[in-house]
Amino acid sequence: MNVWTKYARLAIVVPLLAIPLFATSASAAAGPATVSGPGLSVTFPGPNNRIGVSVTVPIQVVCSPLPPAFFGTFGNGHLSLVQATPSGKAAVGAGDVFWFLNGSTGGGKGGGGGPGTFMALTCDGTTINTGAITVSPDTFTDPFTAALHNGPANATFSGQVCSFSYFGASCDSAGPASFAIKI
Repeated sequence: MNVWTKYARLAIVVPLLAIPLFATSASAAAGPATVSGPGLSVTFPGPNNRIGVSVTVPIQVVCSPLPPAFFGTFGNGHLSLVQATPSGKAAVGAGDVFWFLNGSTGGGKGGGGGPGTFMALTCDGTTINTGAITVSPDTFTDPFTAALHNGPANATFSGQVCSFSYFGASCDSAGPASFAIKI
């Protein structure tokens, strides 16, 4: 193979390798991820903070007013992270947030995922409620999960807020939706 053929191949391949770099910076410039649904919007403004094996992910929640409820007004959100590792083993993490709305403190005890973060919400359609979700290794999903580390991850979030009365429940929800996040 002659030298000019090698240079011609490099002239084609090198610009193609640069495309993912520009695509990544363009998506990062798009702003924080937001998961929305009827009456509920959750934004992940970052930056996320890794402390040991856990990651603290800041959130901002805006929710519409729900009708008053005899049995309480509360909700929850679930965030899962999946991250590739240099060894090829996936790192899996999960975290829950339990919301109590408009000063309500009754109910809202979630199950299955272990302890979660508690957060009071004002649901008036305009207040931006700020808090955080603590994500820990999810040994329930993958008992041999690798540790989360600094770098990109794939996130999935879903959440809902409900008011419960004798005649049923009125709920608003967001997700499930997947998005890229950086730890």
